[in-house]
Amino acid sequence: MLWSTNLFREMFCVREEPYKRTGLVAYFHANASALLWGYLNAINQNVYWREIEHYHNFTREKIYAELQKAGFRPVNYAVSERYRCCMEILAEPA
Repeated sequence: MLWSTNLFREMFCVREEPYKRTGLVAYFHANASALLWGYLNAINQNVYWREIEHYHNFTREKIYAELQKAGFRPVNYAVSERYRCCMEILAEPA
């Protein structure tokens, strides 16, 4: 499970067996392409910029591209019920 990391490229590149055959990747993070994200930026109220750990935010499209480069296929996407603007992605080996 990956939560709030800017090392996603390195983390997604886990290709050793048997993980590559059977493992799922669960990725939870803010979605910089969410409409609410843009609105909060426009009114200067985006709380994700208040902490240094949130300065590495990505879009859903970027995470999907990195997953695919690392040999994973996204199989489920959900908007977080707990955190505003956050995405929850499950991916399996391609």
